[in-house]
Amino acid sequence: MNVFVETDRQFKVPELISVREHPDYLERAVDYFSFKWGIDRKIYEESISDSLTTTNPLPRWYLLLEDDRIIGSFGLIDNDFMVRKDVRQHRTEQYICLRTLFC
Repeated sequence: MNVFVETDRQFKVPELISVREHPDYLERAVDYFSFKWGIDRKIYEESISDSLTTTNPLPRWYLLLEDDRIIGSFGLIDNDFMVRKDVRQHRTEQYICLRTLFC
């Protein structure tokens, strides 16, 4: 997937990383998701930490970076932190911040 972000009239291709493959981003990812969605940090910390070592296909967390700055994110999880575990949802919140949106 190619995503282009205009920066000072130059196009840069942001880097999409898996937090599982880049565990050094764990704390930044937890802080980012918690801040952007207003959900308790402990919930994200548990899920994102679990994604680093689980053999299950979910959860998975991703960050979109531009020059090491997080400009977007998405997660793939079982249930979107809902109480009813019988309801399955595989794509959770997405947040993409472009400079033109002043975020």
